[in-house]
Amino acid sequence: MFSFLNTLNRLIKNQQSEQEPKQYTDQQLIGWAAGCMLEGLPDNFYQARLLCTRQPDPENPDGWIVNVNHDVMLDADSEYQRFQPADDLYPVQCVETLLEGKEWHEATLTFNTVTASFKWK
Repeated sequence: MFSFLNTLNRLIKNQQSEQEPKQYTDQQLIGWAAGCMLEGLPDNFYQARLLCTRQPDPENPDGWIVNVNHDVMLDADSEYQRFQPADDLYPVQCVETLLEGKEWHEATLTFNTVTASFKWK
């Protein structure tokens, strides 16, 4: 009987820990978002960015509308132009996780093949 209770206790604890949200560092989330967007970029590019803007949803008082732009500069002298990453939702989910619980209206992830930076307001 005692081992059955131990097993039951272990199963309950495992289920609870699976339901708890995982905590990731800001740097991990930034790296994952940039890495995901790299798949949609040419091998040689100068700089890319993910720009997210958020505004209240007029049809849902508890909701938000998030607009997203994926842009790339092919060289230092070029203008930003849009590109389509292989997965356009995952990087935005990383940004939303980074800013969870914060009041924000604009977030920008800027990166190249070596570094990445993130800012929001």
